[in-house]
Amino acid sequence: MVSTRPLNFDFELKPMGDTALLARLRLPTEHYSTLNTTVRQERLLISRRLAQWLQQIAPENEFVAGYDSVLIPYDPSKTSFADQVEWVQSQIAKLQAADDKGLAAEKSRLHRIPVVYGDKYGIDLEEIASLKGLTPQAVIDLHSCATYTVYLVGFSPGFAYLGPLPPAIDVPRRANPRPKVAAGSVALAAGQTGVYPVNMPGGWHLIGYTPLLVFDVESDPPVRFLPGDQVQFFPITPEQLPDYEATRHDLTASLSGSGVD
Repeated sequence: MVSTRPLNFDFELKPMGDTALLARLRLPTEHYSTLNTTVRQERLLISRRLAQWLQQIAPENEFVAGYDSVLIPYDPSKTSFADQVEWVQSQIAKLQAADDKGLAAEKSRLHRIPVVYGDKYGIDLEEIASLKGLTPQAVIDLHSCATYTVYLVGFSPGFAYLGPLPPAIDVPRRANPRPKVAAGSVALAAGQTGVYPVNMPGGWHLIGYTPLLVFDVESDPPVRFLPGDQVQFFPITPEQLPDYEATRHDLTASLSGSGVD
């Protein structure tokens, strides 16, 4: 449901090196793991809204939203840390007071991602099923029945950390990471799931493959997922892969209400 009430939040500001500061939503760390999905989603959207707000004010900089924070760069040769803090605080106050449908009432996007599970497409599926005392089909059902929130996009361009993972299929990272994981691999570990955006090393357990790109340098923006987005996976057969290959470069094709489903 869309609401246009003024925002109510509080950020703590601290230095990150000598060229940036971090604005983090205030909340005791020990409480974060107990937050329900709705509260987590709201905090993610607030962080993203602040990043968007600052981007509109200072488009020459790049403001990066995380789980519950925003990285705010600045040039120390032009602006002191104290002055930057004062500026950020003033912008936070303006955002709190705003009643803007594009920011204060922002609604998260929902992506539907096709996945071929198991066999050569998800070589760890049977191992996970065995570890958790489940059938491979039960793992697929649990993974594909959940709705995940994009916590952040990090460590590699386009890699989105999605959660929370259903506890029944939660496993730790692999003891020995693989030197190469194929782009499009759908994986899970440590309470989260994700899609590998490019061929790269990885320590998560591989359960499937999606033909959709999650990162494409030729697209604008080049990433499919943004912090705060919602993601659902649904099973397809290997024979259905060509149906989705045609739209793999369209990073908006996975949005609910568009593309093949």
